[in-house]
Amino acid sequence: TEENRKILLDAIKTLKEDEVQMVEMRFFEKRSFREIGEILEITENNAKVKAHRVIKKLRKHLNK
Repeated sequence: TEENRKILLDAIKTLKEDEVQMVEMRFFEKRSFREIGEILEITENNAKVKAHRVIKKLRKHLNK
């Protein structure tokens, strides 16, 4: 719904630029953690951890 869209956009606005990039690559571009790691020059595991932290941050904001 339009209300949900607004809430999601507000939540995304709270993220740092690199966190938004992570969301874009993982969920909109459907990239693997390996690809994300290569792009960001980090390990695959580090990419997983960073993605998990961004998701946790978004969930926290969405559950307010």
